[in-house]
Amino acid sequence: MNLLDAFENTAEFIPAIPGLRPGAPDAGGWNQKALITYLASELRNPLNAVVGYCQILLEDTIDLDRNDFVSRLHQIQRRCAQILARINDFLDPVRREELSEIDKDNLWLSVYRRIRVPLKEIGQLSEGLLKSASGSDQPFLCADVEKIHQAVSHLNRTAESLTELSKSPGGITPLTLETYSALSRSKGRIEPFRSSTKRDGKVTAECASILIVDDHPLTCDLLTRLLKRQGHVVETAENGIKALEMVKKRAFDLMLLDIVMPKMSGYQVLKRLREEEAGKSLPVVIISALDEKESLIRCIELGADDYLFKPFNPVLLRARIDACIEKKRLREKEQLYLEGIENDLAVARKIQANFLPGRLPEPPGWEIAALFQPARQVAGDFYDVFPVSSEKKLGITIGDVCGKGVSAALFMGLFRSLIRAFSLLYETEPKGSGDLPHPDLQGDSDRHGACVLKSIVERLNNFISTNHGKANMFATLFFAVLDPANGTLTYVNGGNEPPIIFDRHRAKTRLNATGPLVGLLPDIPFKAEQVRLEPGDTLVAFTDGIPEAKDPAGRLLKEGHLLEMLACPHPSAKALVASFSAYFKEAQDQPDDLTLIAVRRNEE
Repeated sequence: MNLLDAFENTAEFIPAIPGLRPGAPDAGGWNQKALITYLASELRNPLNAVVGYCQILLEDTIDLDRNDFVSRLHQIQRRCAQILARINDFLDPVRREELSEIDKDNLWLSVYRRIRVPLKEIGQLSEGLLKSASGSDQPFLCADVEKIHQAVSHLNRTAESLTELSKSPGGITPLTLETYSALSRSKGRIEPFRSSTKRDGKVTAECASILIVDDHPLTCDLLTRLLKRQGHVVETAENGIKALEMVKKRAFDLMLLDIVMPKMSGYQVLKRLREEEAGKSLPVVIISALDEKESLIRCIELGADDYLFKPFNPVLLRARIDACIEKKRLREKEQLYLEGIENDLAVARKIQANFLPGRLPEPPGWEIAALFQPARQVAGDFYDVFPVSSEKKLGITIGDVCGKGVSAALFMGLFRSLIRAFSLLYETEPKGSGDLPHPDLQGDSDRHGACVLKSIVERLNNFISTNHGKANMFATLFFAVLDPANGTLTYVNGGNEPPIIFDRHRAKTRLNATGPLVGLLPDIPFKAEQVRLEPGDTLVAFTDGIPEAKDPAGRLLKEGHLLEMLACPHPSAKALVASFSAYFKEAQDQPDDLTLIAVRRNEE
């Protein structure tokens, strides 16, 4: 990438550096800070390659008796550290102000003078390495030494171009940028990666698929070598457009991304990546020669997972990559686990739905309808309508197990099944058995029904509290037996919201609690009561989720508004339930399960 390309594509990365505007020339021509930043990148990239290849060779020669070779490699690394320190001084605006007036007027030449000596020494040392490697009996060393020599040559060409920039009498102009572009491209090219060393890793089940996105061949080559040694599968893209196309075609475990690139900057790549489904969860580590704090912050804001400055330390690079890949795999395991839970809950919801009546019985002259809306995948609320005797009486139950989620749903199934089982007493309990629950009940049939209903609830309470007391699970329960022939409703209310009986105009009565919560403590007595539903009356029973529900504006429904909604004329029980269903459908994220059952006696 040349400087003309850089300035054409700086709209995304230059604004991250305060004061940089690509088209705003300063007194010397083009914005000086933009050019300083770009040239620093051009110097750091080959410097990074030299340091990286030296490290690779040091690892490869650790077991060889090549002291002369190792000594030259260490000397090259020290010279690289000197150059990097002087480049950093040059980039520091405070230290740049400390330069003499002569140095300020010849800034580019000043930079070259400061790094010229260690550059020359690195060139001489790399020439010595080439001769030493050529005459050795370890041919695998030659390829990496050639890479060091190529990187040193590229570093020299970039540094020498600074002297050409300093000769421009009008400052940095498009003409001088073209000069720099020609200089940077005229002397040789970097050969692509060739696998020639003895330590390239084998692909294993633990390896990752990594995409390197960088327009510098030396950087791509060095990273490919380092990552393949660790056993990873590596692919490269020389620009952001190609990288995005590759991400769409196949899945990668990690992306290593440069910022300053032709066609599309690293910022643009990150933004596009996080907008597309294929790249939303792909970990991205930025590896860039830009070391400004603003650049780092912007990358993190755009969704980067980590950031490394060039020249990077191979050990630190490996640690960052391993950490990102480990986090990705943990997220994938977590996602699989959550998907498994979702599947299990979906199955549980279907099973729980089978506990509820598929079709509600409707004796002649009666209408029955119900609303059931769980707050989660499974619910602790339940309702049921079922025949309880050969006399065509109907059992009507509605209840709410304490808690929410799976535990409440499990006990919901237990409560519902036990109620059905104990309700067989209506056929088997001898008439006259047990204490009379209420002295005002008229007739033997009413007295027997109330007595049996009282016994059913007490047996249910004792069974739960005795056998499952350690679970600390209990429920509210409204259990009624309706005689459709005469409208008699015998009921026990164990701590449930009081059901309401309406006529055509108003609320007539509320069926208050006749006992405590069911399953809380053993041997607690419950009381049975009795009312009569007249033609045109509607019984509405509900759990506590209804009065505690939110309206479409997010406010609590409250009892006053609930009574208003119930008192509105509804042509049928189904219409009443449908009005509540539509109301709650507009309000999202209800805090509790919503269960309601309406029983209407039609007018004669």
